[in-house]
Amino acid sequence: MMRVTAVQGLHTWIDEHSDRGQTRGWTRGLAYIIPRQDGVILGGTAQAGDWDLAVDGETAVTIRQNCLQLEPRLQDAEILEQRVGLRPGRPEVRLETQPLTPTCTVIHNYGRGGAGFTLSWGCADEVVMLVAAVIGER
Repeated sequence: MMRVTAVQGLHTWIDEHSDRGQTRGWTRGLAYIIPRQDGVILGGTAQAGDWDLAVDGETAVTIRQNCLQLEPRLQDAEILEQRVGLRPGRPEVRLETQPLTPTCTVIHNYGRGGAGFTLSWGCADEVVMLVAAVIGER
């Protein structure tokens, strides 16, 4: 992922269905643009089994090109930083309670892989309902 300078008027984009990245051996095409106060986050890879923490220049170029296809106004945005994001996934999200003692319950909420941002709002709502149910049981 990379953070670039802010561009006014952008909307969040998440494209998980294109064929971008297929030629690089990625498991699926992916591109996302997330405007924030401190810049714009650009990203999009799904490389199963790749745990390398070093920024790959070729991947960075591909991410930027893919995001430019979605939002050409990013053309002149300056790169502020680049990072590698490891997003472990599971076949399905784990979102459930696990009572440990009569007064201690753990709420598991993980396993989204790269879809964490996309699913965060719905999962947060579900966690609130689980907490309410646990509190109501006591």
